Amino acid sequence: MFSFNEIKKRIPKMEWVMEISTRVREGEIWQHSTFVTYYVLLTLFPLIVGIINVLQQFNQEITGLSWFVYRIAPEPLAEQIIEDMLRIYESSNVGILIVAGVSTMWTVSWTMAAILMGLNKAYGVKNRNNIVILRILAFFLTLVFAAWITFVVYSIQSFSTTTAGRWMLFIPLVFITFCLLYYLVPNVKQPFKAVIPGGLFSTGALLIGIIGYRLFIYQLPDDSTFFTLTGSFMVMLAILQKLSLAILAGGTVNATITRMTTGDVVAKGDTSKFLKFLRHIGIGKWVGLDR
Repeated sequence: MFSFNEIKKRIPKMEWVMEISTRVREGEIWQHSTFVTYYVLLTLFPLIVGIINVLQQFNQEITGLSWFVYRIAPEPLAEQIIEDMLRIYESSNVGILIVAGVSTMWTVSWTMAAILMGLNKAYGVKNRNNIVILRILAFFLTLVFAAWITFVVYSIQSFSTTTAGRWMLFIPLVFITFCLLYYLVPNVKQPFKAVIPGGLFSTGALLIGIIGYRLFIYQLPDDSTFFTLTGSFMVMLAILQKLSLAILAGGTVNATITRMTTGDVVAKGDTSKFLKFLRHIGIGKWVGLDR
């Protein structure tokens, strides 16, 4: 354990800013953030349809989802979106739920794969050479985070009915989500405390993005559907790309601080618990782990 003074001595004044900036450029973080943004956009439609169908199947209202829509879209556009959501809700059935679920899992797994490769670049470690392992890992992580995000949404909707209360739940849960992302996804050996700086960085970036977007949509004219639709979409797209960049840059922040405090970033390699699990259940030999 390093004391504060020891850590301070190892930080070369403000050169850490230049180091993070260099690692972002060399790690091709910008390109990977574009891939993440692309897959997120592909995921949005089947994901929303799937959530609405799940709520209908369990006889739940879409009030929580409506609250979220009103927070990310101008009022005239939000009202139209909610009307369309109600139509989907009224016509929901198991068939639509299955199609939406399969489509969502497919696109989200690609999103997770892009995040995984981007974070490995940010940390400066290699991706796994076995593409099958990479896809299985991305799919497994998708299931884990789908379950976690479902818990987050359920908690926010169930345990608070006020805007202030929902924000008080939202912020710490988002911080924990980012910490789990940095801890579980990259191919890096690290204690959980090592991911806290990146979690704080990404949470702050998300809050800034939300506040900036809300300030922008307040300036949009209520009587112009065209400018409201195109303006809010273009700004949302730009902010989404910057948030993807910030999430990957959070991995760079973690990696830089780890190098300053412990000296190096170590890849998991064959010691990964996930690989051990695949061997234990007998899948290892089928995907080339035991060769």
